[in-house]
Amino acid sequence: MKASSFSIFLITFSIISSGCLDESQDSGFWGTELSPPAPTPNFQLTNQHNESINFTSFEGNILVVSFIFTHCSDTCLPTTHLLKNLSTSLGPDLEANVSIISISVDPFRDTPSALTNFTSQNNITWPHLTGNWTSLKPVWDDFGIWVVPQNSDSNNNTNYNVLHNPAVFILDKDLRKRSLFTGIDWSPTYLVHDIEIILQE
Repeated sequence: MKASSFSIFLITFSIISSGCLDESQDSGFWGTELSPPAPTPNFQLTNQHNESINFTSFEGNILVVSFIFTHCSDTCLPTTHLLKNLSTSLGPDLEANVSIISISVDPFRDTPSALTNFTSQNNITWPHLTGNWTSLKPVWDDFGIWVVPQNSDSNNNTNYNVLHNPAVFILDKDLRKRSLFTGIDWSPTYLVHDIEIILQE
């Protein structure tokens, strides 16, 4: 992904436009508070083990959601490594209450097999979800993720880039979007801080 600053501007603009930011109160979040909390519709995608996954299966846990693709040469791998650090830094109490998922923005190349290779190479185990364009597009739209494949006009062209806005969301146990981190200028400690606030509610 290129033009990260422009990406961050677009996601922030889209959130402000939709009225999801509430500047009138200070929640204490270190991420951007999404207020009022926005519910997330159920979806059905496929994980790296070629298993069908329903979004509601994560209900009851704090859920950290990111958007990546395996051929990304910009923000996706740093995001993955930050989330890996998050997953290894959670103590037993938090680990039992937090789930992480990554959702592909490149359904044409991110097959379950490709996601298996990606998770194996990066020594990570959390669900990486994919599907076809039709099943993924409503998920991207719901989270305000814009996805623009570039240089993919010719048939069977696998050498292309995907522009998308880098974003990590924290959802509460009712799967409502609560906190947002854009770009890669954040630390796992920031997410832990917001997760602990939500767990104390």
